[in-house]
Amino acid sequence: NRFNSAQWERIFNSTANGMIIIDTQYRTKHVNDRFCEMIGMSRDEAIGQKCRECFPSKSCGTDNCPLKRIINGKDLIEFEVEKESPDGSRLTYIVSATALRDDAGVLIGIIECFTNITRHMEAEEHMWQYKCIVSSSNDMLALLDKNFVYLAVNEKYAEAFGKTNRELVGRTVPDVFGDTIFETVIRPNAEKCLQGIEVRYQDWFDFPILGKRFMEITYDPYLGSDNSTRGFVVNGRDITERKQAEEMQERQKEELDIIFNSVPALIFYKDKENRFIRVNQGLVDTAGLPREQIEGKTAFETFPENAERYWQDDLEVINSGVPKRNIVEPLVAGDDTYWVQTDKIPYRDSAGNIIGIIGFSLDITARKRAEEQLHKTNEVLAAERSMLESKNVALKEVLGQIETQKQETEQLLQSNVNRIVQPLLQIITDRLSGDDEHLAGLLRRALGDLLEPTIGKLEESHTNLSPREFEICNMVRQGWTSKQIAGVFCTSEGTVEQQRKKIRRKLGIAGTKTNLVSHLQAVKSK
Repeated sequence: NRFNSAQWERIFNSTANGMIIIDTQYRTKHVNDRFCEMIGMSRDEAIGQKCRECFPSKSCGTDNCPLKRIINGKDLIEFEVEKESPDGSRLTYIVSATALRDDAGVLIGIIECFTNITRHMEAEEHMWQYKCIVSSSNDMLALLDKNFVYLAVNEKYAEAFGKTNRELVGRTVPDVFGDTIFETVIRPNAEKCLQGIEVRYQDWFDFPILGKRFMEITYDPYLGSDNSTRGFVVNGRDITERKQAEEMQERQKEELDIIFNSVPALIFYKDKENRFIRVNQGLVDTAGLPREQIEGKTAFETFPENAERYWQDDLEVINSGVPKRNIVEPLVAGDDTYWVQTDKIPYRDSAGNIIGIIGFSLDITARKRAEEQLHKTNEVLAAERSMLESKNVALKEVLGQIETQKQETEQLLQSNVNRIVQPLLQIITDRLSGDDEHLAGLLRRALGDLLEPTIGKLEESHTNLSPREFEICNMVRQGWTSKQIAGVFCTSEGTVEQQRKKIRRKLGIAGTKTNLVSHLQAVKSK
């Protein structure tokens, strides 16, 4: 009767937890409204059913059955259980099973109270997921209050200082970083964040474990449930490698700019609209224009005299995708005209699409002018060569005539000697006494030399001989002795010997075993 009292019923049904009373025979004796909602049954359907038919679980029929355990001496049991709700979702409950006894203390059943902890479990799961995310992050994360006291840090943050999370929580920023870096870098940025705005900055920090690192720091306001700022969240990202890479890239860019602007060539980039995108210092100097008057302008604006010619070459490269090389073309800059040799290649973007051309031009003005001068010189030389060839022909004709006249003269001379001189010489020889006959022989040989110019050959090869030495040479060649020569010139034989030695020196055979007679006869044979 007391189970049906109105007062107890109201209390039983007012609780937010599901409740069921089970007797020792595992029959459902009573349930409240919340329990009926949990199992999707009405009270009348549930009462009288076996407990496992109302709320089946893994412990039913086993030693873990709460009723069996209480019958075996337990007074209170708590455990978790999952249940599929009427809408199909899975719910988690904490079940508290308490012994139910009569006034005599005899066990008459149990009361089970079901508390839905699904949201709490989900919150714990989300909290665990957040913890995993924070712990696995390579960024240094921390939560600080408005007084710059650490409320929480992740492992990366703590490891940078060689501390554990617990060793950092509760400490202040000046304690960790020092007063100088706190006052000059951290505090000014953090105070902006405490005003409710996100703050980002980059700076160098010196960490006990990591050493000097370049960090990208973000401060985000930490808002309470009333939307008031209670502190700030720190996200520190180590970008030292990126910073070093950027510095290296900047140095390389500077080096490339130095090379780009130092090479003895004119280099330029043009887009498909014929505009100069970039030019090097060589082109700026040659054009005699400021860089800003070239870059962004078309060739028709900067070099109008030959712009159409340049543009047609550009289009050929852009449309074909094939480089065009060794283009020799004029470049008019102010009052000066230069000659350049240009190579043009396609200018492609990262996807390989042609977006313009790249040009390399060498100033060949001096070479061009030298080629023109050489061409003119060659024309003059060709004309002179033709003239010389004509003169050579005439000279050959004159020399031929001279040689013919010479031969005719020699023949005439030989004929006259044979007809006139030789008969007279024979008469003289016949009339000379025995001692003077050699004079006739000398005369005959001298006459032979007139017809065969041995002496002339000797004079040509030895211009340092005196006339008397030439006479002695002729006599020696004909076999005369020094005594005979001395008799002709009315001098001593010793004087002739000295003259012969002097002749050997001038002929270059002094001190050798060369015979003077043989040497002079060899001159004749040559």
